[in-house]
Amino acid sequence: MRRLNGSRLVSLAVSACATISACSSSSSTATAPSAGNASGVLTLGPAVTASAATTTTFTDPRSTAPPAPPATDPTTIGETLPDASTPPASIPVAGTTPVSRTTTSSRTTPAKTTAIAATSAAALACIAKLPVQFKAGQLVWPSVQGEELVKQTPIFAAWGVGGAVVMTYPASANGEQLQAFKNAGQVPLLLATDEEGGNVQRFKRVGALPIPSTVPGTMTPDQIEQAVAAHAKVIKALGIDVVYGPIADVSPLTGEGPIGNRAFSSDPNVVAAFDAAYVKGWESAGILPVIKHFPGHGSASADSHKATATTPSLGQLEARDLLPYSALVDSGAGVMVGHLTVPGLTDSDGVPASLSHAAISGLLRGTYGYKDSLVFTDALGMQAVAIKFKVPVAAEMAIEAGADVAIFTSTADAPIVIAQIVAAERTGRLTAARLDDAVSHVLRTKHIDPCTLKL
Repeated sequence: MRRLNGSRLVSLAVSACATISACSSSSSTATAPSAGNASGVLTLGPAVTASAATTTTFTDPRSTAPPAPPATDPTTIGETLPDASTPPASIPVAGTTPVSRTTTSSRTTPAKTTAIAATSAAALACIAKLPVQFKAGQLVWPSVQGEELVKQTPIFAAWGVGGAVVMTYPASANGEQLQAFKNAGQVPLLLATDEEGGNVQRFKRVGALPIPSTVPGTMTPDQIEQAVAAHAKVIKALGIDVVYGPIADVSPLTGEGPIGNRAFSSDPNVVAAFDAAYVKGWESAGILPVIKHFPGHGSASADSHKATATTPSLGQLEARDLLPYSALVDSGAGVMVGHLTVPGLTDSDGVPASLSHAAISGLLRGTYGYKDSLVFTDALGMQAVAIKFKVPVAAEMAIEAGADVAIFTSTADAPIVIAQIVAAERTGRLTAARLDDAVSHVLRTKHIDPCTLKL
């Protein structure tokens, strides 16, 4: 398998700009937050003794019987649906090294040189002693509307979830509310949001980012890195810790596809170069960027919000769509796995990549080297999953397959999803080792030593 990292990314960034006619200067103006903790840093307060957890019983058996079709959610995670009439930029980049196809049989696991450290044996031993209810909660991240931060603060704290996906940031919301929401429980939440730019940007009120497809033709990687870094400082100060972006999907050569103008280009080298720039920009403020949608939604047959989405074969994805992931393996970014049916990969599991052991534990963590990265599902209420599985069952399957965090927009499902994961561990459907590994990735992102927790 061919990997594009280190000096290769530098050359990609140069060639991406050098062959584009309009690499002009651009800047991002971000309004400073009116309120909130200036640092946005997660801090643990004094040790707190947990009261007896209330157990929510989930009586629905693990079944693949389809639930009733979900109602359309205009604020589905990942995405206000893009304007399909605006195709992404298709930018031929002269002078780049031709992409060579890597066959499935020749794939090898690359050496991992990233600064993301594996959790120590001592830390894992401490995690093993934590209450199962607490551990399950850390892997469950429901959505929250900015209009409801005050109302939802005690509810999320009582649930004991590990994070929340902030779906809106209206004029009625402010940094003080976000900080109070974040720090109300025994262990602080991680706050995530979609901040791709263009149509999909929740915090546009405090500074807009450009439509991704327009970026390669108007800005250099260095310029967009600086713009993202400036915006990252603003939303980090408000309390945001995780951003679902940048898009690592490669548009089809036709310039059309379900991702639309959310993708940077049909050239995987250009995508890799601009992904790297965004990742550096977000990380400069202490925000975790999450590249998406593994293993590649760009050429899928449909939008996974609406229907089953089938990609080209695994071999074809390896030749184009997976190259950005190869390039960014040492970047420190997290990864979001899409609800994608991939011929030659998910066939044996019979489920989308987001629920597939072959896709997450095998391809992503094994072959592509993201062993210790924080891995998210896409929103589990989307139709490509919902036509077969309810959110709690899908969450269990995703964690078992190797994901660390299950996200969903049906906020009230949170206690049921936690109960499902608890039951899965207690009955052996989910091993304690897999649960503890996932928890270790969440706590490491929070900069929390599990051996200091008193629950």
